[in-house]
Amino acid sequence: MILQKLRIKHYKRFRDQTIEFPSAGIFGVVGPNGAGKSTFFEAILWTLFGPGDAKIAARDVTPRGLKERGAKTEVALTVETADAVYTIVRRLSANGTNAEAEIFRNDEQQPFVQGVREVTRYVRGTLLRMTSAAFATTFFTRQKDLSFFTDLSNPARVQEMQRLLDLDALDLAQDKFKLERRETDMTYRARATLLAQQEGTHNFMAEIAEAQEVEEGTRAILADLTEQRATLTREQTAADAVLRQLTDLHTQHTELHTARARVEQERAAAVATAEAAIQQLDALDELAIRVAALAPDAARLPIAEDALRTVQAAQEHAQHLAAAAAEVRQAESTVLTLSRNVDELVTSLDPLRDMLWTWDDVVDAPAGLPRARALADALAPTATMLAERVAERDALQAFQKRASDAQTAVELVRTRGNAVAKIDAHLNVVLAGGDPEVSVDALTRQDRELTDALTRQDMELKSLLADHKRYKDLLHRWEGANPDEPCPTCGRPFAPEDAEIAFTSLRESITRCEHAGKGIRSALEATRVTGREIQRHLQADTERLTQKRTNIAQREQALRQQAEAQTLADEATRTLHQVLAAAGRRIPPSDDELRHVLDELALLQQAALAAKNVASLVRQLVKADTICTERHATLVALGPDTYDAVAHRAARDMHTRLVSVAAQERQMRDQLTTRPRIQTTYDDATRRIAASDTRLTDLTARQATLGFDPGALTLAQGSVATLTQQVNDLNAAYTDARIAVTQAENETRQLIAANTRLAALRDEVTALKIEADRLDLMTKGFAEFSGELTARIRPRLSDNATDLMERMTTGRYTRMEFNDSYVPLLYNDAQQKFSIDKFSGGEQDVATLAARIGLAQLLAERGGYRIGFMVLDEVFGSLDSERRGTVLDALAALREVVPQLFIISHVDDVRLSPVMDEVWTVAAASDGTSEVHRRDVALLLGPAA
Repeated sequence: MILQKLRIKHYKRFRDQTIEFPSAGIFGVVGPNGAGKSTFFEAILWTLFGPGDAKIAARDVTPRGLKERGAKTEVALTVETADAVYTIVRRLSANGTNAEAEIFRNDEQQPFVQGVREVTRYVRGTLLRMTSAAFATTFFTRQKDLSFFTDLSNPARVQEMQRLLDLDALDLAQDKFKLERRETDMTYRARATLLAQQEGTHNFMAEIAEAQEVEEGTRAILADLTEQRATLTREQTAADAVLRQLTDLHTQHTELHTARARVEQERAAAVATAEAAIQQLDALDELAIRVAALAPDAARLPIAEDALRTVQAAQEHAQHLAAAAAEVRQAESTVLTLSRNVDELVTSLDPLRDMLWTWDDVVDAPAGLPRARALADALAPTATMLAERVAERDALQAFQKRASDAQTAVELVRTRGNAVAKIDAHLNVVLAGGDPEVSVDALTRQDRELTDALTRQDMELKSLLADHKRYKDLLHRWEGANPDEPCPTCGRPFAPEDAEIAFTSLRESITRCEHAGKGIRSALEATRVTGREIQRHLQADTERLTQKRTNIAQREQALRQQAEAQTLADEATRTLHQVLAAAGRRIPPSDDELRHVLDELALLQQAALAAKNVASLVRQLVKADTICTERHATLVALGPDTYDAVAHRAARDMHTRLVSVAAQERQMRDQLTTRPRIQTTYDDATRRIAASDTRLTDLTARQATLGFDPGALTLAQGSVATLTQQVNDLNAAYTDARIAVTQAENETRQLIAANTRLAALRDEVTALKIEADRLDLMTKGFAEFSGELTARIRPRLSDNATDLMERMTTGRYTRMEFNDSYVPLLYNDAQQKFSIDKFSGGEQDVATLAARIGLAQLLAERGGYRIGFMVLDEVFGSLDSERRGTVLDALAALREVVPQLFIISHVDDVRLSPVMDEVWTVAAASDGTSEVHRRDVALLLGPAA
């Protein structure tokens, strides 16, 4: 995968930036701390994996202080793979709540993947084939992440490596099979135990035969009870027929009695209705007399309404007159106020009278509207005069600005010259002790020679200590040996004289080893002292060399800046002379000249403002005078006030009384209309009383002809009850017999089913045993496969990291291996092994960086594609200048493996290294935003580079 283009809009510090990535090269990314170097590449991580997987909160992506209101965050990353070009786009609303994502392929206009989760799933599973954690741990390496191989405990490191290499999936599968094997085994044991218990406690065939015999007995009892039920049912049917006849007679007798009671109730209700109707008719007669008395007053209501309307019209006319008078007073007040405003405006223009208006004009000017118009005409020329003064002021200020710019440019030239002198003085101090280039090379060779000497002396000392131990062990064995036994080394008889010779020789060898060991230790200590002294000188001269290179680079930059400042100063001075000559001036204007123009400009601005105020006052005064005239005319047209309040109250009271009388009269007449209905109700009640008397006579006669005997009904009911009890008892016995038959049948079926389940249980136990054995084999197979895969991965990881480590250490370490816990182990030319945790911080970071890049290569190989780009963020902080140069040279050799390599650093010798193809500067603007500027290294270093 190769980066082609990145477009950022409103992402953290970046407001709007588009970067075209070169297809290959090593690029240094520099800038002050906090400028946004890491943020620029973090946007790539956010676009690929989204805020969730990248662990970047929405409130951090959209800072309020650096965004326009309502602006949406948008980042688009274009990458090239072996099969296509993809553009991944993510957007975030201004409030950080709504997210969008889509992927475009090649030049297609429509996205072929859309949605936040879908885009993340496609990038992680298809495009990159790795998680965000794996990507950030390898292709995007920060200095704080370099401690992955050292700070983590062994179990945590192994677990993280298993996750990065996707081997944790095998562990999960193996755990799943183990769990399934354990569950299957537990089920097998439980079912086998149950089978043994059932086979030992039941003889299902004998139990089935016994249950079938019980079932036949209960069936015979049920048949006998069925015959008895048939006989008793016939007797009960005959008794029921007799009871039904007597019950019918009783029902007819009861119905006739009920009908008589209902008719008697209806007659009583009709009598009550007739009496109530007579009372209502009497009340209506009295109401008719009262209506006749109210009729004359009700007829006077229209006359009272006409009188009330007349006085109300007079009242409205009086109200109109009062409103018109108030409007006339308001209009006159407005005219008076505007006239006073004109007077005040004339008074406020006292400082301008000499320029605009004479005192004679003020004295002769008329009052009111004519005076305002005269003042407006006098102020009209101020606009032209104001424009002339503004142009004159701008010209004078432009002259002064160019003079100031020229003076500033001259001061900058002097400042740049002082900076060059300071750098030269500092460089002379650095070179006072000789050229550090020569001394560093010599001291480096001496340091390597001493390191080799230390290694040889250490190996000699270890060999001597081994000989010393071997001699002492042999002497101990011989001193404790039986004189009659043969020699423990050669096997011949152990004579006394031989023992003495051997003991003497061994003691001499031991003494010789001890003496030689003291000499080697003394030499080793002396070499170490010399080495520390050389290291001290080497560190000091290396620092001087760094200062020399930095001062040379700073001096070249300061000289360029001085030349640029001189050019600017010459240009500013030349431009100032040309502008002055064009204006016919020899020198720039003085402050007094400019102040005089500014004072006149202030007076003219006051006059211009007064001109606007006069025009507004004239318009308002004309309008107010017109309104005042109109209101006077309206007041005259309305005529005199004829309203009488006493007559109004009398008419209103009379109208209210007559309205009440008319309402009462209408209500009473409505009540009189109900008389025909009440008379009809009375006549209907009378007819119903007569009909009820006739029906009562008929019902009494029919009841007498029935001949119903209550005693015969009681005897029939007792006979039926006795037979019903006998039938119920027999039915209960019959039900019990049927239940016994059903229970016997169920018992037989349950025993047969239990025998069938026992056979199925035997088959299930056999199948569980087979499944448990199969899962056991699969669990063991996964364990062997995982171990074999891990054994293959570590050598591949070692091969990837070895070459880079050898380059970074200039051959000091020739191989890097990883133990079972993935701890890096380094080997030198003598095949001596060193653990990474034994090194200093700088050497440890170099080794860890090599391991990290090796791991990235391994992940890329396992994903099926080569590494396209890599970001190293501030990984040189703990390295000295020499080691940084060596590491940069080694990284330069990765061009064939990593086409695009980005190195983020604030260290000068990293930034100025010739290894870089381009240097990208991330700079912060005055408004808090950041921008990326690409520069070629050759242009950055100048001709000396």
